[in-house]
Amino acid sequence: MVKDADGCTILQASIDDGKITQPDANTLEISIPESEMALVCPGSYRVGCVYELNDEINQIFVGSVSIFDGVATL
Repeated sequence: MVKDADGCTILQASIDDGKITQPDANTLEISIPESEMALVCPGSYRVGCVYELNDEINQIFVGSVSIFDGVATL
């Protein structure tokens, strides 16, 4: 989940919606469609990830991410 400084959710992803995949036991891959990313203004955002196992919710990480204006290519 990505939130702005006011605590409003900007982006959200899960395994259920297919935006997060687990190619192996030690890796999570997150893919946000360009159509959703285009709606996010450049800036700094809060980010966090949790998982649920046996009806218990556990935190994987919290932090921040900076989104820049421009086009990245690989």
